[in-house]
Amino acid sequence: MLKKIIILMFLASTLTVFGSMTRCTATDTTNSASVFPQQETQPTQTEITYTLSNETANLTLEVTGNADIPTTFMESNHLKEENIGTIYIQDGITGIDAKAFYQCYFDIVFIHNCTSLISIGDYAFAHCTMQNITLPDSGVKYIGKGAFQYCHHITSFSIPDGVTAVSDYTFYDCQRLKSIDIPKGVTSIGKCAFDGCFNLKSVDIPDGVTSIGTEAFGYCTNLESVSIPDSVALIEDNAFKDCPNLEIHCSKGSYAETYAQKHDISCKVR
Repeated sequence: MLKKIIILMFLASTLTVFGSMTRCTATDTTNSASVFPQQETQPTQTEITYTLSNETANLTLEVTGNADIPTTFMESNHLKEENIGTIYIQDGITGIDAKAFYQCYFDIVFIHNCTSLISIGDYAFAHCTMQNITLPDSGVKYIGKGAFQYCHHITSFSIPDGVTAVSDYTFYDCQRLKSIDIPKGVTSIGKCAFDGCFNLKSVDIPDGVTSIGTEAFGYCTNLESVSIPDSVALIEDNAFKDCPNLEIHCSKGSYAETYAQKHDISCKVR
């Protein structure tokens, strides 16, 4: 009996060790269609209207209304079956619910004139083929977990000024992402937020960010420099896992400098 217990303890410890060696695994599951915590009611689909036009080779989808675009929007209107190239989301739309455009195939999304937009839900655009998405400069306060994960064709992204957190897995495996603009007002960068963005070369983290989650920049193998402000007081151990070319830019005596020294990461003190 003692021998069996020892064997089981050995197997459990072995699984723990190997589990720590694996890359973050992104999930696409969510049980909530409402994505902004402050929302109390769910909009109905009848509050959203759309038009399809064929002014170009691919169809153009224009979405209007005065509510959230629901999770069921594309599927219930059979829009996933259409050859859509461009989507215009017009002013009046207040939110894009979880998975509203999940696994959709189109090239461009224009939301920049939609100043009413407050929230973009979990996995709202995950697995989409779009090359460009333009958001309004302000108004958006929440971008959900995995909102743009596996969007392999996005090359640049500007997070709107009102967003206060980069959620877990937001840009997970966005392989062609080369530049990211993180605004002042963001206070945290979540788990695996930029994991697998191996075309990122430089990131400027703004003053006000206090924490950087595990594997936030994991497997960004071409990442050369990250500027970390004095406000950062927590960086998880694997935040920059497998970033062999990384140099951290920070202030002398800062938490970031201590972190770099502890994890044998090149550090340039400013």
